[in-house]
Order: sequence, then C-alpha cells, then structure tokens
Amino acid sequence: MIASIACGLGVATSIPFAATSCGCSSKDDVIPLNALPYEVYEVDQRNVLLGFTDEFLANPTAYDMCNTMQIPARVTSIDHSAFEKDLVSLIPSFITNLIFANGSNCSTIGQLSFAYNSSLTSIDLSNCNNLVDIYPAAFSHCTAITSINLLNCVKLGLISSSCFSGCSSLTSASFPSSLSTIGSTAFLNCSNFNSIIWNKWRGVTSIGSDAFSGISSTGVVKVTNPIDAEHDSAALLASLKTFTSGFPSTGWDPI
Repeated sequence: MIASIACGLGVATSIPFAATSCGCSSKDDVIPLNALPYEVYEVDQRNVLLGFTDEFLANPTAYDMCNTMQIPARVTSIDHSAFEKDLVSLIPSFITNLIFANGSNCSTIGQLSFAYNSSLTSIDLSNCNNLVDIYPAAFSHCTAITSINLLNCVKLGLISSSCFSGCSSLTSASFPSSLSTIGSTAFLNCSNFNSIIWNKWRGVTSIGSDAFSGISSTGVVKVTNPIDAEHDSAALLASLKTFTSGFPSTGWDPI
C-alpha cells in the first residue's frame, strides 16, 4: 500500500506506508513530532475540513506511531460528521489528543464531527481565537475526554445542545468571557464532571433544559478575573442553579 506523505496540504510524493512518520513543518505552521501529517486530512477549496482521506482510512495503522491530531491553521470550519459515520468514530484508537495549530482560522466545529470517540483524552482549543460556533453533539459520547479548554475562544458565545453529552470521563471545563448561552443537554450524563472555570463571567443569557443533569453531585465553580463583586464565583453558582434544571442544588461550592 502506498500513501502520500509530505508537509503542507498540497500534492505530496508517494512513499511506502512503512516509511511514514509523525510531524513536519510547513510554511504556515509546525506540526508536532507526535502528530499526524496534514496529508491524512481532506480539505476542500473553501478550507473546510471534510475528514480523513480514503487512503488514510484504508490503512490508519501505518501512522500508529502518532498520538495527536492537529487541525491545520488554514482550516476555516470542520464539516458535520467529519470524523464520525453511523454513530462510530473514524478516529483511530492510537490518537489520544486533539489540538489546533497556532493561528487557527477555524470558526465552526460541525455537528457530530468528533462524536462517539473512546480514545481522545485531551481536547485543547486554546488556539481557537476565531471559533464562533460548536454545533450540536460535536463531541458527544467521547467517553475518554477528561477536560475541555475553551478559555481562549474569545468569540464563542454558544455551546450547542448535547455538545458534550455522555462524556462520562469529563471532569472539568474552562469557559471564555464571551460565552453566554449553553444549550439543552450540553453536559448531560457527564457523571464525573465536577469543575467549572469561567473567565470574566458576565452573566448567562440562557441555559437549556438538562444542560447539566447527571453531573457529579459534588464540585466547584470558579470565576477567574471577575469583573466586579456581582459576578464572582458565588454569583455564578447561584446563576447555574437558577437557570439550569438538573444542576445539583447542594454539594457544589464556589472557590
């Protein structure tokens, strides 16, 4: 079997699978040594990431020395179900980390795009300064994820419905100041979820029904860099209890 491997997202030279390796550099960004090369991704002319190439899906184990997916900086959006088909993840089990390249231009993450994965333990969106929308169920039933970092997603106003539902290993999430709306069942049945960090929390416009139902019965909330005394950790906790059906009435504390 022959695969195309090179830096960048253009036409690559064909070399045997046995010679593949993780990571390389392109003129746009640097791929970590443990990350899949960019040639395994199918990106259309609009810079929409459609998923993996057919060549990669035919023999993903040729890249099993890698453990990371880095989304290229030029990608402007991730298509619906890009890495999911028929409720099954297309991401191979040896991939445990999802990151975005420095200078990421990604503005939307599509519905079900990373759903039903059981190997990803870390999702880092700290480079996603242009992220505006995370569509419904984008990361639902990713059962190995332990934390979500959204602090630098300064344009993100909405976490859509069921976005992280069924992420049973998830323990913590960090939210940006721009976030004001959380959709229904967004964190439903995240049974180990016990920590919310919210930078410069400015208030909640709406939280959908059962957004936090089934989370841990004990936990903590923290507002970093509060804008005033009326928007501190205690106020955030009170707001979550007021706006959210299913949020534990006791057992959670402000820190």
